[in-house]
Amino acid sequence: MWLKDTMRYLVVGAVFAVPLLPLVVASSLFFPFITGKNFLFRTIIEIGAAAWVVLMVWDARWRPRFSWLLAVFAAFLASLFISDLLSPNAFKSFWSNFERMEGWVAHAHLFLYFLLLTTVLTTEKMWRAFFNTTVAVSAVVGIKGLAQLWPYLMGQSQGTRIDVTFGNPTYLAIYAVFHLFIIAYLMREYWEVRWLRIAYALVAILQAVMLFYTATRGAILGFLGGAFLTGALVALFERRNPLLRKIATGAVAAVLVVVAGFFMVKDTPLVQESPVLKRFATISLSGGTVASRFMIWDMAWQGFKERPVFGWGQESFNFVFNKYYNPNMYEQEPWFDRTHNIIFDWLIAGGAVGAFLYFSLLGVALYYLWLYAPPRKKEEREEAAKSAIGRLFARLERHPLPLWERALWTGLLAAYFFHNLFVFDNLTSYILYFALLAYLHVRITHGREPIGVRWQCAPNTAATIVAPVAFAVALFFAYFANVRPMNAAANLVEPLRLMQFVVRAQDPQQREELVGRVQERYERALQVDLIGAQETREQFLQTATRVYRLPGLSAARKQQFVDAAARAMEEQLRRVPHDARTQLFMGTFLASVDRLPEAIPYLENARALSPKKQTILLELGTRYIGLGQREKALALFREAFELAPQFDTPRIFYALGLMYNNRYDEGEALLFDAEGNTRLRNPQGRYFINASGTPILDDDRFLRVYEMGKRYDRIIPILQYRVAKDPGNTQAYVSLAAGYLAEGDKDAAIATLERAIQQNPAFKTQGEKFIADIKSGKYPR
Repeated sequence: MWLKDTMRYLVVGAVFAVPLLPLVVASSLFFPFITGKNFLFRTIIEIGAAAWVVLMVWDARWRPRFSWLLAVFAAFLASLFISDLLSPNAFKSFWSNFERMEGWVAHAHLFLYFLLLTTVLTTEKMWRAFFNTTVAVSAVVGIKGLAQLWPYLMGQSQGTRIDVTFGNPTYLAIYAVFHLFIIAYLMREYWEVRWLRIAYALVAILQAVMLFYTATRGAILGFLGGAFLTGALVALFERRNPLLRKIATGAVAAVLVVVAGFFMVKDTPLVQESPVLKRFATISLSGGTVASRFMIWDMAWQGFKERPVFGWGQESFNFVFNKYYNPNMYEQEPWFDRTHNIIFDWLIAGGAVGAFLYFSLLGVALYYLWLYAPPRKKEEREEAAKSAIGRLFARLERHPLPLWERALWTGLLAAYFFHNLFVFDNLTSYILYFALLAYLHVRITHGREPIGVRWQCAPNTAATIVAPVAFAVALFFAYFANVRPMNAAANLVEPLRLMQFVVRAQDPQQREELVGRVQERYERALQVDLIGAQETREQFLQTATRVYRLPGLSAARKQQFVDAAARAMEEQLRRVPHDARTQLFMGTFLASVDRLPEAIPYLENARALSPKKQTILLELGTRYIGLGQREKALALFREAFELAPQFDTPRIFYALGLMYNNRYDEGEALLFDAEGNTRLRNPQGRYFINASGTPILDDDRFLRVYEMGKRYDRIIPILQYRVAKDPGNTQAYVSLAAGYLAEGDKDAAIATLERAIQQNPAFKTQGEKFIADIKSGKYPR
């Protein structure tokens, strides 16, 4: 019997440990706000699931009860398995990466979590205890949020978007939204207990403050919409509690007043001077963020049409993003791994099948909230049949949940769905969402027999066979799928820390040893070769670039480090050859370590995989310039420019390409119109008109190409402009003097150096030496 009690304690402990996860921040791991929570969640669920399997075999009461929520969730998980199996990167689709930690493995654990909740929390009392636990944790999060917010409130900080222990304001926002609705449920349940009512009110205020200062528009608007919907449903259908109906009507009116009032004052200083409120006042369908979302959704739609049935698998939107990239997104983030829309995310990840099943969970939940009703007696059927309204109200009143509660959960589901139309889920939002579904499952299936209730197993078999096997499997997964990847995440952080000591090391031998330790850490992290392998290889390459440029390090050590990093990325390319990001990463790395001819094939591969991405075209063109193949570079720069002529950077590169091909007038015509006005949207103070009325751009890249063509009529004005802009900069004077000297004007060069000495007396000795060398002819024309 002791074993059964132990298993019960483990299962219950696992269920009540999960709400504590938002407090976890694993600072020693890569992506500390993500990895710590996820690895701990998986470990807790694996141990809890092993104990639950023993109990389920031992006692039929621990077996799940059927509901369509359970059936659809299981079908969704099966379809997702097929989608991930068919993914262009099946390994990542199953395991994800450190930044997201989703994938099929995560959803399998969420399914187990759902099973644990529905078989452990079988009474309203236990569910109230669970909800109270997560609300208590949310209170701690809220207090931490106030600590993060305090410097801003005291005028010591400009930041307003808080994230507390989540690392992302949007994750905190939806966490707060869930808890505002859960608190409303608990407050109604414990309304007669005054001190609890006050405590819930205080925690609700904390959550509202957190939600406001996340400045997450989708979550805040979702909350207001969900509150409105809840109030409207109660006001329309509640007949037994007039007071509750009046409160709901007041809530509806309050939401309308808040929204209408905001639109009335949105242009006032009160709103415009508030960083949070201003985000709402500036919402526009043509704005940068919203416009980029529409472009991303269009790419996702193109990708869905290509693979409509089972989609691309999880963590595969990058392939769609690269293939159907819209050049008008040039100034947005360079790489998107999510569509920032729950509908398109699941159409890409699971295709029509996966998306249908995922949204069927929401549909079944709403069915159980509003259309489900237990069987009724004959006289009840006769009474309900009198009128359509009578039938409707009879159905509503016979539901296992009171109407106010169904309205509350409906409002929460609406708020959650609206929020996810603009962002994506994370572990904590999944946990809360599936907890709500589990709660509905338990309330609906109350009184039903468990699945397989007639099948019995001898207690001795459960104790001697099932328990050892279940825990052996759980410990195996916990070690190989959690502990070892956690070590890899820790090993990935350590090189970043060690590089700080490498840079500061004065002793060459010590620097050599530290660089060796950095390489060893990366190689040790790659030995796990599971989740996060691509991130490790990318970090390895970035560090290798830094090592290659370090002074005071032997060529042999640099070469060893660079070769090891290159081999690591070659393995990634061998496994996933169709990822444009990885190809670009490798090509850029090889170019940065002076292996330019080797870089070109990778950059060409990246271009083939994402032909409309200007970043790739510009990088490839720059490398062709380095190889002296200027016509090829010009063609690439022209292509990048013509894809979206409104952006400055491709325009500048196209102008540079023309000038490298000795077509200076054409290049300058791209930068300036006939009246001398700049064609750049954001010249950032670099545009000026010289004394002769010629428009010029102060840019090192143009300075180099002008030097190559000996265009002193452009070089000298740029250098003069720099001196005038920063008269205290001695180096600017020296550069200008060098320009005059190259042009053959020694007198102007000497005069410039004399001005530099006047501006900076500390430069006198060096400046006079330069002047003497010029006069002696050491620096000829």
